[in-house]
Amino acid sequence: MYNKIAIAVIAIVIILFITNPGGGYLANWIMEGGQYEIEDEVLRSYLQKEIIQYVFYDKGNVERENHYLFSIYKIRLEDGEIYRILGIFNSFEPLGNLEK
Repeated sequence: MYNKIAIAVIAIVIILFITNPGGGYLANWIMEGGQYEIEDEVLRSYLQKEIIQYVFYDKGNVERENHYLFSIYKIRLEDGEIYRILGIFNSFEPLGNLEK
């Protein structure tokens, strides 16, 4: 019984590790319309600009926290707020803003 549970946990960890999306995946998500999950139009256009800069030029205002099983992208907005996006299972989920 414990062997089956251990195997299941190990399998889940391996799947999470393999499907941890990188910055290129985030850029694809933004370009393919994933930003429409974000409600504010101004925020969407700003995030798109920052993600393109992150992937193709330099880190810019985007920071990736790689936790190996998932990643959290923090995008510093012009007003100082930080917008977070969770990357897990080769997909992304907007988490919203942090305090300034």
